[in-house]
Amino acid sequence: MGTIRVNRVKNTLKSIKEKGAFYIFVGNFANKFVTLCGSIFVVRLLTKEEYGTLSYLENLYSYVYIFAGLGLAAALLRYIVIADSLEKRKGYYYYVLKQQTLYNLLIIVIVAVFNVFYNHPEEYLNASWLFALFLLDIPFSDVVNSNLSTERSMFANKRYAFLALITVVISVLFRVLGSFLGGIVGNIIFRIGADILCAGILSGIVIKSYFKGRVKEALTKAERKEINRYSFQNMMANGFWILYLATDMFLLGRLTEDATVLADYKVAILIANNVIIISNAIAVFAGPYFIRNEMDHTWVMRNYKKVIIVNAILLGGLVLLLIIFARPLIWLLYGEAYMNVVPLMRLFLIAAFLNGSFRAMNSSLLAIMGQAKINMVISCIGFCVQVVGCLIVIPRFGVIGLAVENIGMYILLSLVFTGAFIYKYGRKVRKLS
Repeated sequence: MGTIRVNRVKNTLKSIKEKGAFYIFVGNFANKFVTLCGSIFVVRLLTKEEYGTLSYLENLYSYVYIFAGLGLAAALLRYIVIADSLEKRKGYYYYVLKQQTLYNLLIIVIVAVFNVFYNHPEEYLNASWLFALFLLDIPFSDVVNSNLSTERSMFANKRYAFLALITVVISVLFRVLGSFLGGIVGNIIFRIGADILCAGILSGIVIKSYFKGRVKEALTKAERKEINRYSFQNMMANGFWILYLATDMFLLGRLTEDATVLADYKVAILIANNVIIISNAIAVFAGPYFIRNEMDHTWVMRNYKKVIIVNAILLGGLVLLLIIFARPLIWLLYGEAYMNVVPLMRLFLIAAFLNGSFRAMNSSLLAIMGQAKINMVISCIGFCVQVVGCLIVIPRFGVIGLAVENIGMYILLSLVFTGAFIYKYGRKVRKLS
């Protein structure tokens, strides 16, 4: 019996390796490592006040980016997988690129007008025109995401990992160079330039690799309606999650009006946010396979258990190491000025484990398997509860209270998302058995 189990494990690992899982994991780790290194250089090139202002601008941008292309970039992953021909896949690809660009131009105009009348805090005097400049990045960043989604949907795991890494390297190098040459303004301008370059490169590679010489099969009215509905629901679900993250920083900035507090928060949570790399890598690899087998609930539940267990073990090990070595890590990466954030970072690491192990994985699988509506409803309720929690704890307990509130919210969301997935896909399995 023991020999049979060992052989099963060996066969499973061999199958996963052959499908390109190794490249996905290595690529994601490399992406996060490059991004982390880039952020360290940016922190050291800017003053603490400048980095706080940049964090404020990035936070505002994240609110707007929720609506980028009305979610069509993420929808490509699902609909290219389920399309029955390359011609139909080309139809989806070109439809998304055209529609998302039109939507994004409209979003830029609307938000730019709103920005004129929005009263930014006095702490960020130059925020208005810098934010308007920042908006120009939306269309190009969205095209980059569409092309990477296409690579994933084609099960081209090696190519996806390589292109994603190249994109991150270009983006980080441009941001560091921009910060060195022109501070915050240079950071934003070079960031836009990097996404323009990457959008052109990736579009050319995807078209040449999959669609060159193919006749595009136009989408029917019903197909356009379906992808638009799914995109909107998925966008709202992702939007509530982005709001969940962005609202922490937004309310912290508004209720404290201290750029140094924002800088401390950003440094403390940066490493914690990056540990979700493991969950993202697993979701990136497993997602298309779950789409392909979504009607086979027995297959789904069997592999769901494997994904959750492996994800929790790997993520838990990494988080434990980071908690133990938090103090020397902060000193090495950010210097003496940020040593005060060590306890805060440890709390955020606990929250990150709960988020990545259960909330994020269940949410990703539900969304990618067409359950965007369930995802959207749970995320909306979670966001509303989180806002109330932030308004209560930040004025009384500051940023430490915010970290503890995060832990409580992730426990709640983990239970709800896990329950929703098991109810949706485990019910029929139990009935069959």
